[in-house]
Amino acid sequence: MRKKVVLVALFIMLLSFLLPLHQGIGFESPTTTLSVEPTYNFGLNVGDTFSVNITVSNVTDLTAWQFRLYYKSAVLNATSNEQGPFLKSGGANTFFYVVNFTDNYNATDGLAFFACAIYNPGGGPVPGVDGTGSIAAITFKVVSGGGSILHLEDTILDDSADPPNHIPHTLIDGEAYAGIVNIAVSDIAVPINIAKGTVALINVTTQNKGQLAETFDVTLKDDATPIETKSVINLTAGDTRILNFTWDTNPVSIGEYNLIATATPVPGEQDMSDNNFTLKVYVGTRDLTVTAVEPYRTAIPIEFPKGVDILVTLQNNGQATETFNVTLSQGSTNIGNLTTALIAGGSGTATFTLNTSTLSYGNYSLRGDAIPLPYETHTSDNNLTRYVLITIPGDTNGDRTVDIYDAIMLAGAYDSKPSDSNWKANADINGDNTVDIYDAIMLSTHYGQSF
Repeated sequence: MRKKVVLVALFIMLLSFLLPLHQGIGFESPTTTLSVEPTYNFGLNVGDTFSVNITVSNVTDLTAWQFRLYYKSAVLNATSNEQGPFLKSGGANTFFYVVNFTDNYNATDGLAFFACAIYNPGGGPVPGVDGTGSIAAITFKVVSGGGSILHLEDTILDDSADPPNHIPHTLIDGEAYAGIVNIAVSDIAVPINIAKGTVALINVTTQNKGQLAETFDVTLKDDATPIETKSVINLTAGDTRILNFTWDTNPVSIGEYNLIATATPVPGEQDMSDNNFTLKVYVGTRDLTVTAVEPYRTAIPIEFPKGVDILVTLQNNGQATETFNVTLSQGSTNIGNLTTALIAGGSGTATFTLNTSTLSYGNYSLRGDAIPLPYETHTSDNNLTRYVLITIPGDTNGDRTVDIYDAIMLAGAYDSKPSDSNWKANADINGDNTVDIYDAIMLSTHYGQSF
């Protein structure tokens, strides 16, 4: 009978320390914390057991405490509990009271509700305990896959004053997860060259690599500027889902951008290395075209005394001034490289010289190339090929024979210069920019020859 009276008296004393209930977070910025440790419990399997400590840190003069710990009972069942060693470390007697310990507190939650206080059987004040340590330990069993927050609430820490003062403190909840939790962004699909002034449709592919259905947000940015955030709702394990974003490029300057899609980590996720996906794109159309490759003459006498000019005509169909490289090739032989610049919508020419001294009779391909710009996607018109004939001096019409038809062409262009209306470049056999007697002599010298 005496033992029962003592226990009732201790319980009443404990309540006098702890009531009224409050949340345990002071108005100041306390350095004392009450936390679930370890804070994160990952990689658990159904049937596993694990324990957490409720730990007080950086406390001064602690004589009594209380907390409620809520957990998701569909995932976890609490199997045992015990008082931690911290309050006992001062050497005084303690009274540890399990107020409620059930997996069925309500339809969704289990509850561990404990309180504890130092007491002096002989009466009188008892000094509190300073420092850091465990005030209680709870063991759980995993009963299904999923996640549960281990949530602290209605916490009280009291000192040894009479009446006691509540010690301000902050709370740190815990988390427990059974099954692998891992979401990812695996792709961004959009043309890498986007016309400025358009609204680009961007498809972002998300993936659930884990074992649990997940709901999470995905944010798309151009570099540091947010474009849009969308939610993925209940993505089942192993599935993918495509989100459609739109990007208005009207306010965006022409240039290179990183499109970055980021999936907000879900509770319990440890591997966040695949939560981001980046694609470099360019705003502002980039499109070069070679519109013509023009030798000023199509029939070139073998061992022509000077090189033949080849004009490569270029067009910038893009939205910005571009500086780029232009090349001319004869077959597999590079003739030259030039750098040129064109304004948006502008055109121009690059002039190359073809040395014919080492060539034999025959047709030769000449290919002009505008080297594609970074992010340029329409490149099928970046090159153009034309052909020239290396032939007998006097073969002005390019039929590989020097005959009356060549003489007629020369006669029609006789005494002309490049600026004249009757000028025929092929009739200028010696390449001195005049069709005259010297050209006629060369034609007559080779008259009747063919290859």
